[in-house]
Amino acid sequence: MGEGEPYRVLKLGEENVGGLFQITPEMGEVSPNWATAFAVADTDATCAKTEELGGKVLVQPVDIPQIGRYAVVQDPIGASSRCSRTPAS
Repeated sequence: MGEGEPYRVLKLGEENVGGLFQITPEMGEVSPNWATAFAVADTDATCAKTEELGGKVLVQPVDIPQIGRYAVVQDPIGASSRCSRTPAS
């Protein structure tokens, strides 16, 4: 998701449960997809633990307004997922 690109948050009541964004030419050849994101207490600690256990951090933790602290990790066999800590209310 590029700077300024729209990101739509899907909600169940007041809780964020998903999000959508448009694939842009700047992203390269990316097919339409769904990505799993896990809510975590501490995104940075989750990334450190991922590396400690033999995985990789593919996208370093970054703060996304109204979304939280977000990262992309990969397990030792190559499966990737997203993790984020929701900002404090």
